[in-house]
Amino acid sequence: MFRLNSLRGINRRLVDVSTKRLFSNARPRLNKLSTSAESQLLTAQRGNRPISPHLTIYQPQLTWYLSSVHRVSCIALGACFYLVTISFGLSSLLGLGLTADSFANWYNSWSSTSQSLVKGAFSYLFAFQFTLSIRHFMWDMGKGLSLSGVYRSGYTAMAVATALGTYLWL
Repeated sequence: MFRLNSLRGINRRLVDVSTKRLFSNARPRLNKLSTSAESQLLTAQRGNRPISPHLTIYQPQLTWYLSSVHRVSCIALGACFYLVTISFGLSSLLGLGLTADSFANWYNSWSSTSQSLVKGAFSYLFAFQFTLSIRHFMWDMGKGLSLSGVYRSGYTAMAVATALGTYLWL
């Protein structure tokens, strides 16, 4: 019994000391600062912040370029898809007469060079999107996540996209 009571006293003393220490700094500090003093304080505090390095110190990597081009090509293909789809939908609702035949006739009225350039652009963009989507599916399955695997899949995706884009274009 004596031992238990003495332990209770020690624990109580420790709790009292730590509680006093905890609440001693809990008093509200009511330092009223003027607006100019506040802005000077904020400016001084900003000077103490760590500065992160700017992107220009990093060497560009294959993964940067593939990610950037993948996003931009997705936006371009998606915008064209939605533009054509919305045009057909609105034409149907408003009776404007835009049909697949009129769209094909409009495309065929272009010069062969323009048709070839548009077909080539869409072929390569589609092939690039397709191959990089497969690459992402492989990553989702947990394959090729090492640094060498990422580079290998990147170069493979570019090679397959080039071959597939050329096949679709011609």
